[in-house]
Amino acid sequence: MVNKITKENITIGEAFSLSGFVIGIFSIITLGELGIGLGVIGGIISLVQFVRVKSKVGKAGLILSIAGIILSILSIIILAKTPQLLQLLG
Repeated sequence: MVNKITKENITIGEAFSLSGFVIGIFSIITLGELGIGLGVIGGIISLVQFVRVKSKVGKAGLILSIAGIILSILSIIILAKTPQLLQLLG
């Protein structure tokens, strides 16, 4: 069965790319454990969309999600190594 490109398919592709992009931004903003979770979710959504329809927004969402995961891991490592920052923040 051949998948036909219809208006509904394009709309779903745009929704996936936009949601992956927004979740990728939130993963960078939140950092920590929540940032890792959002980065994984945003990365999966963006990857699924990017495989279906290659778009710039889908690629940007994937990049933002990966950056959010990396920054979240770095923030956890930095806060674990410097307990003084935890006292200042909390």
